[in-house]
Amino acid sequence: MLMPRLAHSRSVNEVIQEVKMVRIWENMMRSYEMKGKQLVDANVIKPRDLCQWLRGKNYENNNEVVNAVGIGLPCSSLLHTLLHSIKTGSDSLLMQDNVEEQIRAVGLEESEECLLEELVIFGRNPEHMNGCSEDGVNLKSIDSLRAAQIQGIGRRMIGIVRSVSKLPTYRRRFRQIVKALIAYALEREVSAQCNSMRSINHVVDDV
Repeated sequence: MLMPRLAHSRSVNEVIQEVKMVRIWENMMRSYEMKGKQLVDANVIKPRDLCQWLRGKNYENNNEVVNAVGIGLPCSSLLHTLLHSIKTGSDSLLMQDNVEEQIRAVGLEESEECLLEELVIFGRNPEHMNGCSEDGVNLKSIDSLRAAQIQGIGRRMIGIVRSVSKLPTYRRRFRQIVKALIAYALEREVSAQCNSMRSINHVVDDV
């Protein structure tokens, strides 16, 4: 009696691993969008920056504004994820090149975390490197070894994001996020204008 040949089926572990990867991917993209909204709210990234990235043929070029969106935004999101993982003592986020362990070993101060975020978003562009902390910490104001450590972490994080950006569907998914951020930024501007008009009307009514 001839028995039908069963098609190769994946193991349960393979299916579970695939589901985990999909969840990680979606969580990563959600964190990109959330961080993007924070940067828009802080006026770090402007609607014109997002539009410029969207029109660009390739975000891996020498344009600081375009890089701030295509590279800086994901790097900033990754940095905050790593810092949260370190501060909460979580081992759930494992990086292949141990950049998380490097950050943990360096033991960044809050002002240095802020400096690192500026570096991964804007690079060393002096137009933007004004020191985001109250102490105004910058690369020139700290020890040269410390500065080199921070720059090294920044370069490794940028390398990670560049590698991830080569994955299938990344470009399409990230474009969707940028479009959502443009809509969010424009809606925010319209809301601010409406609030401003209401304030003017109240002043006029009180006169």
